[in-house]
Parts: sequence; structure tokens; C-alpha cells
Amino acid sequence: MWGTARIVRTLLSSILILSSLSGHAAKHYIRAGATGETCADWGRNACGDLPANLVRGDTYYVAAGTYAKHLFKDPDSGSTLIRVQAATIADHGTETGWNNAYQGQAIFHCLTQCGAIWEFDADYYLIDGVYRSTRASNPHTDWMNEASYGFKVDNTNAHAAGADISGGAGYKGSPNFVHDITIRYVDVSGAHPTEDTGQTYDSGIDFEGGSYNLMFDHLYVHDDYVPFFLKGNHNHQNGGGWTFGSGSNITIQYVAANHNFTSPNPRRSDRHHGAFCSCSEGLTNFTVRYNWIENIVGTSVLDLASGAGVNSGNGSNGPWFVYGNVWTQSDSTHCAVGQGFFAPFDTTFGGDVYVLNNTIANVGASNCPGQIDTSFTPTLTTKLRGVYWENNLYYRSDHANVINSGRTTYGNVTFTNMVWDYNSWFSTPTSAKDDRGPHRQISSSKPFVADKAFNFYLLKHTAAGANTHSLVPDNDVDMNGNVRGTEGVFDRGAFQKAPTTSTGKPQSRGVQQKSH
Repeated sequence: MWGTARIVRTLLSSILILSSLSGHAAKHYIRAGATGETCADWGRNACGDLPANLVRGDTYYVAAGTYAKHLFKDPDSGSTLIRVQAATIADHGTETGWNNAYQGQAIFHCLTQCGAIWEFDADYYLIDGVYRSTRASNPHTDWMNEASYGFKVDNTNAHAAGADISGGAGYKGSPNFVHDITIRYVDVSGAHPTEDTGQTYDSGIDFEGGSYNLMFDHLYVHDDYVPFFLKGNHNHQNGGGWTFGSGSNITIQYVAANHNFTSPNPRRSDRHHGAFCSCSEGLTNFTVRYNWIENIVGTSVLDLASGAGVNSGNGSNGPWFVYGNVWTQSDSTHCAVGQGFFAPFDTTFGGDVYVLNNTIANVGASNCPGQIDTSFTPTLTTKLRGVYWENNLYYRSDHANVINSGRTTYGNVTFTNMVWDYNSWFSTPTSAKDDRGPHRQISSSKPFVADKAFNFYLLKHTAAGANTHSLVPDNDVDMNGNVRGTEGVFDRGAFQKAPTTSTGKPQSRGVQQKSH
């Protein structure tokens, strides 16, 4: 099962705060078209939209239908959570007035111009669409099925100009930051920009000002200029009265991202550079794992450009944990990045960077004319601590900028330590000859079950990778829950080959349902 909902150990305390829900908390019922005022049941008392003011500790069930934008601004009360979740046949609270037809996608959008469809000006929220398709398929089809998500944030009318979902205004105003927010099982559909018009420069998810304890989980974020825009606590302007958060403990996991936008006009003063994540300015304990990243255009997948100025230092970032992800392309008219998978520039890191067990497949000139690099391109005055680039698998991809183990400088870039080894190169000969790692793997064979169908399961074990548990203990499973190191081999790439039965066939990957 490619789209397993297994939630592995997480760095975020925001998941743990679910325990703060009181057994005496009230439940409220939201049903499109309803005219009730108390939200007390699914019948005549149901409310037609989320109330402007929500109650701390309570749960708000939302039925299928269309709803307006919402500003989450409810004053904090300690760490007491507010939960907003899709109603399902299995979990919908009261039976009074319930109809099974109420299970279905709840769609939120702006009817007129707005800054964001969901905007967070307070803390401690769990926004939970509860489900997406659980077919035993793969992320290329299963995770990118818009209709399969319990919640949808829809900006196809381009009325949300700044972001589809936002929290923490950073330098733009109060509140500068927010914290302890989980958003999961949501289709985030952007403005579908196709030309240089500022109105359509929407980020999918934009949290600034050092917002912290954030979990983005089981989402489909697509058709905007950057799926994620995350800025930490580094104050480039040396004062100004801003109060920033720590920018710590942010996780992006089990997310599909597809079809972002980058400005094609280099002369525009407001040119926007696309990426999967424009993330910088002091993000610490930042985790990007188990994601499916497809058809990204612009600077890079992870773009560390400063949002506040050049030669600012943009720090102090790290540690960062980037593992178990897939980067691929399927649209030859919508691809090409300039600086690869990971592009820190004008950046300072106070913690190490771990780029482990990622699969980079079909990202190259044969599928994507104009691709320049597919790995790691630090530039300008970047200062890095330890960088660990291990167990990554390349297949039919363009040249990777290899910075071999032991390097401490690269142009104006400095490293405390660089470890580059145990990477596999399948039909990617240009980069393979540059890699001097003693454990590199070079092969002209095809490693996957069905790469043309975007099935990147392994046909057989790769050469043994490094056991990285000591570096990142949570890199002990792949996105399907397969334990790394089974049958004596710690496979390279995003997927561990499933153990075989006595018949020689892979064990079945059962659908693991999410618990609530």
C-alpha cells in the first residue's frame, strides 16, 4: 500500500496535545444549507457554517458541502485544543438528524477577495479531513485524487491572493507567529497560475514569523506558485519591534505536491521563484519526509533563499531531516529547476543537514528539457555544519552536483563536515563518475517494478546502504511502513524492498487505517 496512513514517531508536540481534549467537551455540527443557531445536532439545529467564534476544547464536525473562508482567532486557553474534522459514517457524534449522505468532501473557499481561505491568528488547532483514498495504488494516482480528501481548500477562483492557508504574519503584522497547529487530510487547490499576474501568486501553505510546532500531514498541495512558504525567526531588519517564535518543530509528511508556478519573466521586479518549499530564516528541527513531489519548476525542490534580503545570513537553520521522499516528473512542459533538490544560498546553519534515502527518478533532459542539477547546490556565502548525503537513489536523472566526503569549502561555501557516500546511480552515468564515495553503486539496470507507471517499488535490493539509525533514528521505515534493513539490507532510495514469503513473492502490504 503506497498511501499508508501510518503516523510514525514525530518531533511535534502538537500531536500529543490531543490528550488535552476534555471528556466534557461539547460537539457541534456544521451542515451546508442548515439554518440552525445552536449547532447542537444534525437536524434543525445544525449550523450552516463554522461559527465565527469557536470554543476551546470542543469538536466541530463538518458535513459534505461548500463553506466560506474562516479566520481561526479564538483566544488561547492554556494548551486546550479546538478540533475541526470531517464527519464520517464511522465518527459523526450524535445520531440525531444524521444521514449517511453527509459524509463527503467539505469545500472551503473565498466568495470575494481575501488574504487566505484558512487563516490562523491563534494557536492549538487540529484541522482534520480524516481520510483520503486508501486504494492500494501509488501516490501518482492515489494521493493526487482531489475528490478523495475529506476537506478541500479551493482557490481556483484566485480570490485568495496571498495564500490558500496561512498563519503568522512575520514582518507583515500581528500576530507575527502562531504555534501548535496540525492540518491533515486536505486537498489544497491553488489559483492555477499560468502567467505573470500578481493576483495568482498564491502560496499553498504560508506560515511565517518563526511559527512553530506545526504538522502538515497527508495533504495534496498543487497548482500554486509554491506549495509551502515557511519562514523562521531570523530578524534581518535588526529590530523594528517584531516578536518572533522559535521556528522549530515543523514537519511536512505524506504530502503530494504537483504543478507549481515560477515567473518566466526575469525583468519583472516582483518575479517569484517557484519551489516545493521556500523555507529559510531560522527553521530548526525541520523534517521533510515521505512526500511525493512531482512537476516542480523554479529554483529547487527545497529553496533556502532569504525572504528579507541578500547577504543577510539567513540563519540560524538546522538541524534539518530530509528523508524517504520521491522527486519525479511526468509533464515535460511543466518542469525544470535550476539548483536541484536542495539549494541553500546566502544561508547559515547552526545544525546539521541529513538528506537520506530519497528517490530522484526521471528528472532529466529526456523528460524535462532545461534541467540543470538534481542534487545539492549551495551558493553565495552559505555556512553549513555537517551535511550527510547518503542512501539516495538516482534513476535516469540529470547531472548531480557531487560534493564528496571530506570537503570543507566549495567556492564561498563552508562546511564543518561533508559525508557523501552510499548513493546509487541507475542510468545516470554523468554524476556517477563524479562520485568518489567508496560505497557508491553504478548500474545501467532498471531498479523499479514499473517506472513508467510511477511505481518506484524496488525489483530487488539495492547495494547495501548505510544504516543511518544513529544519524536519524526515525529513518527506520519507508513511507509504507516497511522496516529498513529487512533481509539484511538497508536499501537505498525512498522504498525498502518488502520482505518475501517462502514462495519468493513480496509480502502483502495491507491498508493500515488511521486511528482517531
